[in-house]
Amino acid sequence: MQTAELICVLQVLIVIAVLIPACISDWKRREVSNVYWVILGIFGMIFCLYDAYVAGICWQYILMIFGMLLILIDICFEKSRSVVASILLYFVMFMVFAVPVCTMHGDMLIQQFVIVPLSFVVFYILYLTGIIGGGADVKCLMTMGMMFQAYPTFSGFPLIDIPTMQYVGLVISFPFALLFHAALFTLFVFIYIVSVNYRNGDSMSASTYTMDIDRAKTSHVWVKQDVVNGIMVNTSYPQDDPDVYRRLEVIDTSKVRVTPKIPFMIPILIGFLFIVFIGNLLFLPF
Repeated sequence: MQTAELICVLQVLIVIAVLIPACISDWKRREVSNVYWVILGIFGMIFCLYDAYVAGICWQYILMIFGMLLILIDICFEKSRSVVASILLYFVMFMVFAVPVCTMHGDMLIQQFVIVPLSFVVFYILYLTGIIGGGADVKCLMTMGMMFQAYPTFSGFPLIDIPTMQYVGLVISFPFALLFHAALFTLFVFIYIVSVNYRNGDSMSASTYTMDIDRAKTSHVWVKQDVVNGIMVNTSYPQDDPDVYRRLEVIDTSKVRVTPKIPFMIPILIGFLFIVFIGNLLFLPF
């Protein structure tokens, strides 16, 4: 096995070692410590530094890796900063990435490294718009971009060939493919909800099901009903207000419609293993 393949294996093993306890934490508490993302981010920068060394170290590469460090600081220590400090950090971050791209835009490694800030911006927007609900999920995807700007290949894996056209791997980069596959595996949760509702002769909703209100209080679910003018109504958004149970109990109801708080770290891990060993389904047309 060549050095490049050994490094890929090491990267995969590190990610698995980090994501398994992160998944357990997400399953039990729906919370994941920033420590996991610090570990992934630091290892990701170390591997990027090795790639820079192999390609011929230069100040542009170092500046890009320093920008990754700024991203890691931003996503893992955001609560300890003032607004002014955040604005200054984002300005410095922009310049740190912009200068190398402008001076070496044709360099292959610079093009790979730019996936990291691009992933940061896109995933942050998806988080702000509510498309990705969990902060830990976003941080995981961002740091996975630091670990893998290129798809890992070793010992005949993945089974689905990676296109030889460089632009395909850059446009459908690893972190975005990971989000796609994780979302794909999440669909099984909604298929399960439909089957439960069908067996219970309930609504054929793919996102909500009925649960005893006392059980709902202690479960990892969002309530999708509320009380308006003394009448229980369905809501288009999940209720994360503890007082909703008090309002529901006033009308003496024993059941309520809920939607699960999906531990998205688990589909991310499954998606990661699928891409590494089976391959990226988005590459099939190529």
